[in-house]
Amino acid sequence: MRRSVIGFVALAAVLALAPARAVRAQTPPPQAPSASAKADQLLAAMDWSRAADAYEQVVQQEPTNGRAWFRLGVARAHAGDDKRAVAAFEQAGKLGLDQSPKLAWEAALAYARLKKPEQVIDWLSRVVDGGLRPDVLTHTAAFDFMRDDPSFQALAGRATTNDRGCDAPSYGTLDFWIGEWAVYDADRVRVGTDKIEKAADGCSLSETWTGTLGDTGHSLNFFDLRANRWTQVWIGDTGGIVEQSGPQVEGKVQFTGQSRRTDGTLMTNRLTLAPLGDGRVRQLAQTSTDGGRTWVTQFDFTFVRLPK
Repeated sequence: MRRSVIGFVALAAVLALAPARAVRAQTPPPQAPSASAKADQLLAAMDWSRAADAYEQVVQQEPTNGRAWFRLGVARAHAGDDKRAVAAFEQAGKLGLDQSPKLAWEAALAYARLKKPEQVIDWLSRVVDGGLRPDVLTHTAAFDFMRDDPSFQALAGRATTNDRGCDAPSYGTLDFWIGEWAVYDADRVRVGTDKIEKAADGCSLSETWTGTLGDTGHSLNFFDLRANRWTQVWIGDTGGIVEQSGPQVEGKVQFTGQSRRTDGTLMTNRLTLAPLGDGRVRQLAQTSTDGGRTWVTQFDFTFVRLPK
């Protein structure tokens, strides 16, 4: 009896270990990263020389890989080898990336460092067509050697057409709110100061709020020309976020959006900004918990412009 028990236990142990051994036997050994993956890792680590060597191997294996040629050029340029960098950029262009503003910009910089103005103009013209702003040309030291070149000056003139920002009239419909303001509640108690200024080359308005009790907050306000609506994203110093949007109607902008209270109640927010006839601005915030049938006023602020 004792021997049979011992034999049974031994058999059970063998059977218990067998599946684990089978799993280990079936697990494939880890594979080495591909040449492309290794090159990408070196580029991400900004190990420029080794990345360039790695991309050399990639383009030898995949000579029609335009992305690899472009990244080879980037690595070579950072490693200080502009002569070989431009050769890689040119090859990337031949493989279909010739209209890429990113490629064109890197190629133009490399040719500028090599003091080759004709090639600089050729590549820069593609960047200008892609939206390059004139200030970038003005402040990029690599182009200093060719400032007096008529072709460069003509290119800089072309770039000014990209410097229009958001100049459609709709982008200016909240301009009445721009400025620095003392803000008062309905009892005419001063509750804080607010600063509204243009941002993103006139494509948005940035708000900086400072309350008299020390609370702070910011909002970004931008106009969506396709939807014909303003959007406001507000974040306060306690982490609260409100996103709301709405059109301009009869000179005022009314934002609406939804959020949830801490108890889970769905709440509709409505914020109205309206210019007053004497240069002041009214900001009315309301909430509804019944889908907009009734509204509760959260605050009714009057903005009075601070003296300059």
